[in-house]
Amino acid sequence: MRIFKWLLFFVILIIIGFFIFRHFTKTPKDLQNPTITVQKGKILAIVRGRGEVVPAKTYKIISPLPGVVESVLKDEGEPVKEGELVLSIDKTECLAKLKQAEKEIQEYQNKIAELEDEIEIKRYEKEIREASLILDDAKREYEANGRLYERGGVSKEALQDAESSLEKARIALTLKEEELFSLKRKRKDGLALLLLQAKEASANYDWIKKQLSYTEIKSPISGIIIEKNPDIMQGFFVTQGAYLFTVTRNSYQIKGLIDEIEIEKINIGGKGVIRLDTHPYQPFSGVIKKISPKLITSEGKIGIRSFEVYLDINPPFKVTPKMQCSLEFKQVVSGVLKVNLEDVEEEDGSRYVYLMKGKKKIKTRIKTGFENESEAEVLSGLKEGDKIVKSPSFEIEKQ
Repeated sequence: MRIFKWLLFFVILIIIGFFIFRHFTKTPKDLQNPTITVQKGKILAIVRGRGEVVPAKTYKIISPLPGVVESVLKDEGEPVKEGELVLSIDKTECLAKLKQAEKEIQEYQNKIAELEDEIEIKRYEKEIREASLILDDAKREYEANGRLYERGGVSKEALQDAESSLEKARIALTLKEEELFSLKRKRKDGLALLLLQAKEASANYDWIKKQLSYTEIKSPISGIIIEKNPDIMQGFFVTQGAYLFTVTRNSYQIKGLIDEIEIEKINIGGKGVIRLDTHPYQPFSGVIKKISPKLITSEGKIGIRSFEVYLDINPPFKVTPKMQCSLEFKQVVSGVLKVNLEDVEEEDGSRYVYLMKGKKKIKTRIKTGFENESEAEVLSGLKEGDKIVKSPSFEIEKQ
C-alpha cells in the first residue's frame, strides 16, 4: 500500500513537471509568425552584366578589283599609318591594258589629223576654179559662134559643137562642186565619230589607270590591323569585293550584354563600373553610349535573352580587343515600395510573400522592379502598410 502511494506521488510530480515545462517553453503566439510592415523608401539598385572590349570604330578593307596577290605587307596585330601600303595585286594585266589603250588613243589622233588635213580640199577647190574658167571660156566661144552663125560666118555644126563643149564644161564644174561638198560632209561626220571614239578611248585609259592604282591597297586610317583574312597570301587570287583586313583606330569601347529583365533599369548616359578579368582590382568607369533595340537569345541557352549595350571608356591602362569584363550599374531609387528579399520566396519563376490578413497567412504573388542583394522594389501585389510574414518557412493556405 505504501509503495502504491509513492508511485502515485511520483506520477503526479511528473505530470506537474511536464505542464510547468510546457508553460515556460511555449512560444508566445505573437512570436510564432513575426511580421514586418511594408513601407516606402530608397533602394540602391544594382544591374550586372558581362562584356568585352571592342574597337570604337572599324574599317574593313576589301579588294577593289580581281587579281593575283603579289605581296602581303601587313599582318594581324601590326600598326599601320594612313595611306600605308598593306597589300599589292599583280599589275601585269593592267599594264598591258594600259599600253593597248595608249596605242588606240594614238591611232585615233592620227586619223583625226588626217581628216583635219586641208590638202585634199584645196585640191578640189583648185580643180573647181579651173573648171569654172573652162566653163567661162566655153560660154564666150558659144556666144561668139552664135553671132557668127547669124551672119553666116560659121556652120550650124560648129555652133552645135560649141554648145556641146559649154554643156560639158558646166557638167564638169557641177561634178567637182558636188564631190567637194560630199568630201566635206564625210570629213565632218567622220571627224565627229573619231572625236567620240577618241574620247571613249581616253576615258578607258583613265579607267585602266585608276584600276592600276587600285593594285596598291592602302590603309584608310592610322591604327592597328585587328583582323586579317587568313586565306590572303602571295599568289592567291582575290575576287572584286573580297575581304582583306579590318583596321581600327587605337580607341575602344565596351560591348556588354544585359538581361532583358534588367534592361529597363539602365539608360543612355548612365555610368557603369567595369572590371576587366585581367585587372579585377583596377575598376574604371564607362558611360552608356548606345542600347541596342535588338533582343539577343544566347545560343544553346533557352530562355536567356539579352540586349547589347555599348559604353565609352577611357581606361587607365592599355586594353586590347576581346578582353572580357564584368559590368555593374548602380542607381539610387527613392520613394518606392520595397521588401527584404529574405521575406520573399520564389516558385516557378514567380515571387511570393505571405500576407497577414487578420489571423490568416495568405500566399501572395508580387512583381518586383529595382533590386540589390537584400532589397527589391514592389511593383504590384502589395501596398504600403501591409504586413507580411518575416522569413517564412511554412505552408500557407491560398486565398
